[in-house]
Amino acid sequence: MSDTEVLALLYRSPDTFWTPQAISQRLGIDVDAVKGSIERLLSQGLIVAATRTVAYRFAPQGSADLRAFADAFKLRKE
Repeated sequence: MSDTEVLALLYRSPDTFWTPQAISQRLGIDVDAVKGSIERLLSQGLIVAATRTVAYRFAPQGSADLRAFADAFKLRKE
């Protein structure tokens, strides 16, 4: 569920770059879980990395990725 929480946080502040530590602190999620979520969201093209720091923000890359964004909010059986 942390992918959804991380994505929702970044979505709500699209102009802000967030560090994994700041995301962890804000959401109360283990920083390693946040880093895993970041990796998955990056691979889906839903977020982008800052160029000079280790920080990320919401930035879907086209309409196909908007579908991936919507799919990220679907509940999955685990």
